[in-house]
Amino acid sequence: MMVVFKFAYQLWHTMDKTEVAAEVTKGSITADDYKTITGEDYVAQAKVDGGDHGEIQK
Repeated sequence: MMVVFKFAYQLWHTMDKTEVAAEVTKGSITADDYKTITGEDYVAQAKVDGGDHGEIQK
């Protein structure tokens, strides 16, 4: 599945980073897959006290 997301992001431009990150949240791909696809570390959005706080996943 990761290959399809990689093509969608890098070649077809039918996905953006937010959509790729959503696939990590769903469990479709790993944080390492996200980095392979986008070239950037995956940053999970954690909700604490009603606010969004980024957390770097490695």
